[in-house]
Amino acid sequence: LMAGEKYVNTLVLPESDPYYPNEKISLAAPGCIQRYLHASKWNVEEAKQHIHNTLWAVLLLVSNALPCQQHDYKPDLIPPDEVQVEAKTAKIVLSGFDLEGRPVLYFHPGRENTKESPQQIHHLVFHMWVCPCTSTESNLGFLSHQYCE
Repeated sequence: LMAGEKYVNTLVLPESDPYYPNEKISLAAPGCIQRYLHASKWNVEEAKQHIHNTLWAVLLLVSNALPCQQHDYKPDLIPPDEVQVEAKTAKIVLSGFDLEGRPVLYFHPGRENTKESPQQIHHLVFHMWVCPCTSTESNLGFLSHQYCE
């Protein structure tokens, strides 16, 4: 556990950065490191890779579509009005919760109403980032793997 926590601290921004609390919260949930270790059958190196992939998943997604540097893109700070045009046709819908209280997202690609643009990525990332905020606190650790369908 200590190795996992030390590794997380090498990935996140320094505590002096104003964005630090936003970035750290996803891995600070109780039991989070244990879940990564359990999922990797207690292989510390594999767990580290899963942690790295989780922390940077949004940045990797965005960096393939947008010119983006590490820590430049802050998906939790996307204002709703920035993705309003993309949201008009309800191509991504939060449709309630599963039996364990996790939010369920439905994607409807047939409702596409815009041409390929950075705003489409922002819209997707906005929903993927906001969706976990609607879940109960007890399910926060499972969201990165199970909250969307």
